[in-house]
Amino acid sequence: MADPLLDIAGATKRYPRRSSSGDELTALKDFTLVIPAGRPRIVTIAGESGSGKSTLAAAVLGLLPLTEGTVTFKGHDIARLSRADRKQFRRQVQAVFQDPYGTFNPYYRVSHTFDTVLRNFRLAKGSAARSELVEEALAVVSLSGEEVLHKVSPSAQRRAAAADHDGPRLPTQTGTDRRRRASLHGRRLAPLDDLADHANNA
Repeated sequence: MADPLLDIAGATKRYPRRSSSGDELTALKDFTLVIPAGRPRIVTIAGESGSGKSTLAAAVLGLLPLTEGTVTFKGHDIARLSRADRKQFRRQVQAVFQDPYGTFNPYYRVSHTFDTVLRNFRLAKGSAARSELVEEALAVVSLSGEEVLHKVSPSAQRRAAAADHDGPRLPTQTGTDRRRRASLHGRRLAPLDDLADHANNA
């Protein structure tokens, strides 16, 4: 049987209180969730303010060590990843923040923002290859690389934040294949955009 995409087992996070009592504050307690690999799905974690949602998200992203429990991605405990494996993990697991305006530097052009990601993760060799990847990513979110992020709509900013890159497979794809893939990605992102609009208007 294939490893699940994400396996959170007994996730617990405690913080020391700012007092001399030595007590601890439990922000997250014994949280368990398994998301199987295979067909993409949307999983929602709901809870009141202070219930541990942000703590859980930080732990899943590998930004916060757990006091107890494990977070396993594709069969690998993210707390034990090597430096190279952690970089690969960060390419695949990223946050799309509720406030899209805070995700990017709003005064950069869209193309610069995507090009920076490609350079940091070494997803392409040379400016021509990066430009090709940027063009595909922008086709997903229906944006022009010349646009400045603070001038586009919140909806477009959210879609830019959710757009992903799949560098290793691009050289083997024809232009038609890339356009088809961009169209599929756009349809995949549409429900997320609708959810965000509903939440912001609720």
